[in-house]
Amino acid sequence: MIRFLKRIHNIKSFSELWDAMTWQGISTFAAVPLFLLFLMPLIALACITADPMWTYIMSLDTVRKLMPVFAVAALICVVGKQHSENHPLKTIAADRHTLFWFLAFSAWLLLSTAVNGFTREARIGDEYRGEAVWTFISYGLLYFTCGMAVSSEKVKKWLYRILLSGSSVLAVTALLDRAGVIRVDAFHITQDPYYLCAIFSNGNHYAYFLLFGVLLSAGLAIYEEALFPRLLAFGSLLLHTAALVINTCRGSYLACIAALIALYIALRIIDRKRCKMFWIVLGVFIAGTVIGYFCEPRNLARYIRIASDLQNMVSTDELASARVGSHRGILWSLTLKCIAEKPLLGWGTEGIRLTLLNAMEEYGNDRPHNEYLQYAAFYGIPALCMYLGAVGSVYRRAFCQRAELKPMTVIALTAGIGYLCSAFFGNTMYYTAPYFFVTLGFAFQSAHPQKASADHA
Repeated sequence: MIRFLKRIHNIKSFSELWDAMTWQGISTFAAVPLFLLFLMPLIALACITADPMWTYIMSLDTVRKLMPVFAVAALICVVGKQHSENHPLKTIAADRHTLFWFLAFSAWLLLSTAVNGFTREARIGDEYRGEAVWTFISYGLLYFTCGMAVSSEKVKKWLYRILLSGSSVLAVTALLDRAGVIRVDAFHITQDPYYLCAIFSNGNHYAYFLLFGVLLSAGLAIYEEALFPRLLAFGSLLLHTAALVINTCRGSYLACIAALIALYIALRIIDRKRCKMFWIVLGVFIAGTVIGYFCEPRNLARYIRIASDLQNMVSTDELASARVGSHRGILWSLTLKCIAEKPLLGWGTEGIRLTLLNAMEEYGNDRPHNEYLQYAAFYGIPALCMYLGAVGSVYRRAFCQRAELKPMTVIALTAGIGYLCSAFFGNTMYYTAPYFFVTLGFAFQSAHPQKASADHA
């Protein structure tokens, strides 16, 4: 660190500046707002406990303000460092082509909004979700960029541990509150009392967060080398799985299963020696599931309904198909009709709200409960294609580089798959979607080998 500071003091040109930087240092810099983001549920809990008029979005506002500064600065550092390692700018641009997908996506969102109008929802978002068009743009251009700039395995691992530490404290507190052992007033302001919501407004939102807890814990349990951190990862996996089952959100639970299957397939391809540890992880996941059912027996019936949902999905009976996933079938059908009416530029931010509310007045649903349909309905089919192109480019790169994938990258890819599967049944939300885009950034692995430095400042 002292050597690094001396080099900074003696810098006389940009080339010397890039030489003085290390990939570890760039990763640490980019991790600053992510550190706050990963602890945000606990920060929001503390703020709301101190002031009941406080809201989650008010706490997150600090991260939102920091993110543009850190994302732009980190990207400049990454490009400058790669250029100093004799990589031409054209090659660097090709290496980071996922950003161009997100740039195109953002431009299309602005075009759609210009045509449909800069409504209140487009400018500042609604009071519940707080997602304006700028929010959707920031997901890909800022949160992904910050995650992508964190290339250090060590920094990624510590960020995973920080998220799991905060998430574990939140889960234990929420479970004790639900059991009546303690009373946390912040958990009872706007939340649905039927679901385990913790600090989140809705059980589905907390399930998204728990999904990351389950899959990051599973990944660390497989890849941690020391015994104590591995045992902590197993304990975290048990806790988060049980909380997810008690939460009752079936979509996120099924997404975890799909992601674990994908992880096993990946291990069979790239690291067979880890497969034995995977079976222990699966056993702990099953144990957490059993504990969750034991603590909340009524939820077993909801999970048994998954079989009837699968049967309804292939049914030719329109009424049966509409009942899929707590009447999500109706939402999906209505949304597809809206997309067919405006396939190119969509209806704008929250543009189909009234259509869905009028048809689903009994349930109060104003979004499709499918993120892919949501993007297409809001901003048009081209926007959805660009979004899928950006996400697909990360996974395509991972497949092409499968022999060189690093452990923390594999964990990020697994968590990303979990979110992408869960996205078939849920909506984006200002306090959950950022975790996916940051994780997608972690899953990005440059095709250019990074030169090691003696100073890992």
